[in-house]
This record gives sequence, structure tokens and C-alpha cells, in this order.
Amino acid sequence: MSLRSIQGGVPPQLGVAEYVWVGGNGNFTGDFHTKTRVVQVFPDDGNGQVPQIERWTASMGETGERVILSPCYYLPDPLRPQPSFIALCEVKDSQDTPHPCNTRARLRELVTKRVKGRLLTEWGFRQPFMLESQVSTRDELRAVEAFLAACIDAGVMIHSVSTCPGQPVWEFKTGRRWAEDPKLGQDYPLAACEHLWLARYLLGRCALDQGVELLQVGTGSVFLSTAVMREDDQALHEGARRIHEVLGGTVITRQGYIEYGGLPPNFDPYTVGAHLLETLTRGTP
Repeated sequence: MSLRSIQGGVPPQLGVAEYVWVGGNGNFTGDFHTKTRVVQVFPDDGNGQVPQIERWTASMGETGERVILSPCYYLPDPLRPQPSFIALCEVKDSQDTPHPCNTRARLRELVTKRVKGRLLTEWGFRQPFMLESQVSTRDELRAVEAFLAACIDAGVMIHSVSTCPGQPVWEFKTGRRWAEDPKLGQDYPLAACEHLWLARYLLGRCALDQGVELLQVGTGSVFLSTAVMREDDQALHEGARRIHEVLGGTVITRQGYIEYGGLPPNFDPYTVGAHLLETLTRGTP
């Protein structure tokens, strides 16, 4: 007996979605995990493609705890044949509430319920890293070039990639580059963190493709400013003073913005961002 196809309708196109979720510990550090799934892809009105990225389940670490992966942000995957996507997820428990490792939920609540987009209108991150090859430094350069191209192709807000003077250490920066993006609105703090995580993910894949080892080294930074800080030096220095008093660390005032540095190389931008927002909005209604 031969198999027969079912006629009627337009079959959806199939693609791949890489589910990426963050495992933060609430102590300024975190890492990510991935899981791959075949998804249906449908055309949209703008002649683009929209994936059906549904919630999924996963196991957490050695305990094997079952959690729910709830997609919250996705971009095209530039390192796979299209249509392919990278989906950043929040982690929820079996009761559909944020899991303790879900540091994004805390920042999301601050942005949507407390801050309402009034304060941190510009964010940026500096991420140090090192590449090691047993064959040639050309492989390291290829990995960096592939990473930069992948970020541009995916739409990641990559600002720059450079080497640290006198050290075999690289760094990249993500965040707003030149123009205000009105589509981000009050969600900009969240989007800035998403793009740092996605850039880290792409860097790891590009290093692996080139046979290069990716190492976490150095200290990272957050660059932040408000509309008031960019116009009023007194507000800028007051914000820096408050951050230093509450959070400690390295706080440097630049022209119109603050650099909060001394962060571990695997710093969790969600946790850092939440602490900064809470500090700067303390005492406000």
C-alpha cells in the first residue's frame, strides 16, 4: 500500500528556531542554554516570514526540573539556511510564574510598571572576550569578522568590535548607535539586554565554526544616560553618586552619560539593569 498526500490548502514552510534562555543567579552573573526545534513559517503582508514559535519545555541542569520556555524576542538566524530564527525566552515554572533563574522578569516589571520609559532612554554594553586558536591567529580574526557580519545580518544592535591595547583581549559594544528608534519606546532597556545576549550567542557560534576557543576574561561595563543627564551636568553627577553609594563598583561620568564598570565578564545585563533602574528611581512615585 502506497502513501498518498492529503490535498487542499497551502502547506506551510518549515524552518528552524533556536530557543535561547538565560540562567541568571541574581548575583550579577549568568549564562545561557539552547535547544533547537523545527517550526512552521508563514508569509506576512510585507512579503516577509513569520515563524510560529510556541512555548516549549526544557529540563534545568542536574535536577532535571521541567520548566516552560516562553519566547519573548526573536531575530533571524544568520548562520543557518533561511528561514531560521533565534528565539530568546523567559523561563517559567510549572505554575506559569517566573522561575527563580528568570532575571528578565524583574527588569520587565520595573520597565512596564514602575519606570514607564521615563528614565533610561539610552543603554549600551561593553563585553570583553578572548579567542585562542591552536593553529593560527587568522582563525581568531575570521571568527571576529564572522561575528560582526552575523550581528549585522541578524539585526543585532552591534556598535563596534576592537582589541584592547597591549593585550590579547577583544571587546565588542552593543547598544544605540546614532538614531533614536521610536519602535522600542519604553522597552528599550529590555531590548538592549536582549541584544547583548544574542551577540554573545552569535560570538560563541562563530568561534566554534572557526575552531577557536572562546574565553571569558576582563571586566564589562554598562553605559547609561537619561534625557536629563544629557542636558544637566548636575543631574549626571547626582546619578553617578547615587549609583556608587548603593551599588559600589566603578562609576565614571562621561560627557552626557555614566559608565558603570568593573563587572564580571559573564555579567547578567538583566540583573545589572534592574539594580540600576531601582537605584535611579528610588524615591520617585
